[in-house]
Amino acid sequence: MTLITVAFCGLTSHKAAAQVDPHFSQYYAYPMWLNPGLTGVMNGDFRITANFKRQWASIADPYQTEALSFDTYPINHFSFGVTVLNQSAGDGGWNYLNALGAASYHLILDRGKMNVLSIGVEAGVINRHFDRSKLKFGEQWNPITGYDPTAPSFEKFDQTSATNLDVNIGIVYYNRNAYNAVNPFVGVSLYHLTTPEDPFYSTSDGELPMRLNIHGGAKIQLSSKFNLTPQLIYLHQGEDYGAGRAHEFVGSLYGQYMLTNQSDLLFGVNYRAKDAIIPFVGFHLGDFTLGLSYDVNTSDLDVASSNQGGIEISLSYIRHKRIVDPRFICPRL
Repeated sequence: MTLITVAFCGLTSHKAAAQVDPHFSQYYAYPMWLNPGLTGVMNGDFRITANFKRQWASIADPYQTEALSFDTYPINHFSFGVTVLNQSAGDGGWNYLNALGAASYHLILDRGKMNVLSIGVEAGVINRHFDRSKLKFGEQWNPITGYDPTAPSFEKFDQTSATNLDVNIGIVYYNRNAYNAVNPFVGVSLYHLTTPEDPFYSTSDGELPMRLNIHGGAKIQLSSKFNLTPQLIYLHQGEDYGAGRAHEFVGSLYGQYMLTNQSDLLFGVNYRAKDAIIPFVGFHLGDFTLGLSYDVNTSDLDVASSNQGGIEISLSYIRHKRIVDPRFICPRL
């Protein structure tokens, strides 16, 4: 099961199941979703990122996820940022909105200032709501005339919108020496420490479970113009049992080829175990980086989805006004 929001799983039973998070395939293109410790980890003064993902259009109303973030490194050792993520899904008008402020502290581990431990925290709100009038229930199905929207559903909802406090933490180690042939990075993050309640169903004690992210890799300089970045990511959300459990294991390999001093070609592939193969291509020009990926579904849903998954687009802008060469290596594309 991938980390797609399961909208109203079990609403017609006596107990609603917990929801899980929206997700992305270009993980490092949206660093504040992957790890709060990545706030301000960039080779520039500030960064603006935008991500868009559309998936499962072939078998249901598309799941659409948009995200926008801003982070900056204004003073030594401290970074700050804000991020907003929104997802709409399904026929029921389900919407998931997460707005957070972030701060991180960068601990220098050596005299050369090339090994860094970044510790970050995010705090804000998460809102989930749906349109009760758009939901259809089995009790409204007439075997002779079909669906009857005027028939009672006998379902009771105390409310159709809920806003809760949301807190995330993370830590990242990375080597940023531009002269090294290999620059490793590794991080761990934990999301939804407050386990926000999901009170839509009157008898539900459901909560949004915590999400664990473990990620790492290395940027390997093979020549003056070409480098490779292998990386592994594991995500786990919910208990080891029950409907609220979800997990992903992803292996990735990205290449970066320098075309000029101001432009690079990016390309690679992800494999999300038992779910999808995800080719990626991108282009870096000056302060802008554009990425495009497509999930090709390989799970048991491939018959219904015709091997389709979802398209994802990322765009980032990093201001380099105060940065001089050699620019340090940061743990992202």
